[in-house]
Amino acid sequence: MKYISILFVTFLTVLSSCVDSESFLPRLSAINIGPVNDDYPPSVTVRVEINELGSNLPNSIDLGIKEQRNNNSLVSTGIPIEKGWHFFELALLQPDTKYNIELRYSEYNALDGTDEPIVLIQSFISPKFSLILLPTEVNGKTSLKTVKTDIVKGSLKVETYGHVWSLNNSAPDPNLTSNKQEYQGITPENFVSTFSFVDPSVTYYVWAYVKTGTQINYSAVTVVAPNSNSEFSIVVSNPYNIQANGVSFDCDMVINSGSTNYYGLVASSSIALPSVNNYEHIDENFTTKYTNTSFAVSYLGLQANTLYYVRPFISDGIITRYGNVKTVLTGSPNEAITVTSPISGVIYRSSAISITWTSSFSEAVDIELYKGSSLARVIVTNVSNNGTHTWSVPSDLAVGDYYRIRIFKTSDNTVEHFGSEFKIQ
Repeated sequence: MKYISILFVTFLTVLSSCVDSESFLPRLSAINIGPVNDDYPPSVTVRVEINELGSNLPNSIDLGIKEQRNNNSLVSTGIPIEKGWHFFELALLQPDTKYNIELRYSEYNALDGTDEPIVLIQSFISPKFSLILLPTEVNGKTSLKTVKTDIVKGSLKVETYGHVWSLNNSAPDPNLTSNKQEYQGITPENFVSTFSFVDPSVTYYVWAYVKTGTQINYSAVTVVAPNSNSEFSIVVSNPYNIQANGVSFDCDMVINSGSTNYYGLVASSSIALPSVNNYEHIDENFTTKYTNTSFAVSYLGLQANTLYYVRPFISDGIITRYGNVKTVLTGSPNEAITVTSPISGVIYRSSAISITWTSSFSEAVDIELYKGSSLARVIVTNVSNNGTHTWSVPSDLAVGDYYRIRIFKTSDNTVEHFGSEFKIQ
């Protein structure tokens, strides 16, 4: 007795069976049924392998598929009676639906003079959704965006496909939203939609989708970030004038192209990366500008003995960029120093001036001369904290603006203060 072994494999269902059929033995010795290949994505494609041929062969063998629930025949195709592989695409199937697969042949019935179908093997498949959407490609530097999605075709019938978008990272149901472009019919290799995202400062989220029956399959999300033609950056220097309730910073901007609408500093004692949407203190009012791309910010109203995270920002109204983060620990409420003169005006080289200050402690202080945010000269170190010091202005100092006096506690340079700006002539 000979055996005919039949292996039926789909991309989701693996079935095997062994058939012993006396009437069929003289005709074929082996048939294998399986997928075309195991590559991703899989496909509901049947392959039939005939290994050996016997005698007294039937005229034909049919491969049939029909829905299990209504017994409607969908495919009936003949298989050549010859050795080798034979391939049959089972396309336009619905997901989550059971189908019967039959391999059959006909024998002549002498009693009624008709061909009687003989089912060699019957099995079933229940395919899942196999159509794969690749990531969506977004083009366009204006508010008009073109989104394109490539399709890796599976074997299921797609009724509707398109793109949907949202203002949050949660794919909307295309049946319930108007933020979409939708198409009908058989899917092409790719499909393109055009959206007008009118607010360029907002982040949009886009998905491709396909519908078949009640099932919706989404692509991975594509983020359409705000876009701008402006190129700029900003950095903040080390803090100064650290007191119990305040601190000062200098900032420098680099504007390569475009223009800025606003800029400044944000600060927080609890958020390591404060932003214009998440902060405790924000300052867009600047006490000093050295050039059109430099500015100084003085924070007041801070808590004493508190660590703050400070971050500069710059924006053109569409995108906001942030600079480096600086940390600063505010001073103790019982230790502070304030420069009281020189206040402003012009100071001449080779002259002698009085530098005065007030403080809440008695320990020694250091006095320095700054030009902008850069140290220009050390005036005196470890001097008595008596509130006054006479300084002979050197004759070799460079003339210019933005000079100022810094006084700080010798044993703790975080207790400091910068005086007002003046000019050297």
